[in-house]
Amino acid sequence: MTFAAGTKSAATQGRDDPMFYYGKLGYIAKLNSLGNTNFAVDYGRYEDVAQNGDSFDTIGVQAVQEIESIGSSMYVSYRYHSLDRTGSSFDDIHAVMSGMLVAF
Repeated sequence: MTFAAGTKSAATQGRDDPMFYYGKLGYIAKLNSLGNTNFAVDYGRYEDVAQNGDSFDTIGVQAVQEIESIGSSMYVSYRYHSLDRTGSSFDDIHAVMSGMLVAF
């Protein structure tokens, strides 16, 4: 489990202080003979970072399959991003990433 939060004083007159919080929860399972299978979900919210009234949310889901016999792992991840800004309209972003770590 991971949790982080923070804020800082805005350096510009009239700017709200930006803040964020982020959390991640993971689980390790033994689903097959290859090695551990790791799962995680995370969520972050960021407010007033680029300008007053901004609200940015990001959500992620990840899975990693370890392959102990060759010291490597395969992974897949999905991430969703959403930005709300007064007076603007942005499309949400959906991203998928997969790959393999080969250690030698």
